[in-house]
Amino acid sequence: NSSSATPTTDPSSNHGMIEVPSDVDWFSFSAFGGVAYRFETLLGTLSAARLNLIGVDGQTVLASSGGPGAAARIDWTAPADGQYYVNVRA
Repeated sequence: NSSSATPTTDPSSNHGMIEVPSDVDWFSFSAFGGVAYRFETLLGTLSAARLNLIGVDGQTVLASSGGPGAAARIDWTAPADGQYYVNVRA
């Protein structure tokens, strides 16, 4: 969950591993209002990925992408400075 998210910086490439179907990898980052960000998954052994952008409260889904047979990508402009989160699941 957001309280145990792996901190990351911009720009970065972060590797994770979805170990079981219920696994969710969380990342946290500091965003700056008005700045555009891109988040995307690259498929390795997974056939699909779901990517969720989570708000500063650690719960509200701001954007979501992905589906069967596809990688996921979110293009987003931060509305305000703050600590935001991204989670990735199979």
